[in-house]
Amino acid sequence: MPAHYKVVYNHIPTLTPMVEANARKAIGITVREAETHMKRAMRAPKSGRSYRRGSIKRQGKSYAGQGLRSGTYAASGRRYYIVGAKVHRASAPGEAPAIDLGAYINSWFTRWTGKLTSILGTNAVQARALENGNPRRNLAARPHLGPAVDSVRDRFQQRMKRVFR
Repeated sequence: MPAHYKVVYNHIPTLTPMVEANARKAIGITVREAETHMKRAMRAPKSGRSYRRGSIKRQGKSYAGQGLRSGTYAASGRRYYIVGAKVHRASAPGEAPAIDLGAYINSWFTRWTGKLTSILGTNAVQARALENGNPRRNLAARPHLGPAVDSVRDRFQQRMKRVFR
């Protein structure tokens, strides 16, 4: 007569929080990786047009007599000299947006919205137009979020497979 073995696993209630915690960890790592990838793409060298943006002003008598353009501050009456200009290189269509003042790149955030839901988002109004382009404003797409998500998709799937093993 064959022996019968009965296997009982009565730890299901402890298994669910453990799976949930591991899944949450995998989601958090993936969202941070996507944010890092996107910001690195924005910091990468660009190949768009270069243009002058603003001027560099310096005060002091040492700049006088050097043939520099000068002016006077209205509030203080102090004289300033324009010694140079900031040059910005824009991104070409298809490249991630270039960083100019830093407001756009610093507007991105990650936030948990549920137990297993995390978002990578921004409150910047130009985000959608930069990602998808805007034909009415003659702005070609500069995708940065989509490529970042694509770059982490395979690693996320591998992490989730490990969670459920």
